[in-house]
Amino acid sequence: MIIPIIASLADHFGYDQDSNGRKGMLLAAAFGTFLPAFSILPANAPNMLLSGMTEALYNAPFPMGNTCSCTSLFWDWESYS
Repeated sequence: MIIPIIASLADHFGYDQDSNGRKGMLLAAAFGTFLPAFSILPANAPNMLLSGMTEALYNAPFPMGNTCSCTSLFWDWESYS
């Protein structure tokens, strides 16, 4: 629901359809609403499915407990391939 709002905001600011600024605004909006739900992982069934698939496919478990929520953004995904 927020993506059309951000897309029209990007249009208002003058970003072209394929510009990096527009893509950055859309990605920031998407991750800004998606990633905070990982802090309440058991209450969010789609994220439970995502974390299980990620752990099974890439052997990359999501850290839970007394870790900073921002550490998951800086994983070295290259080491899991």
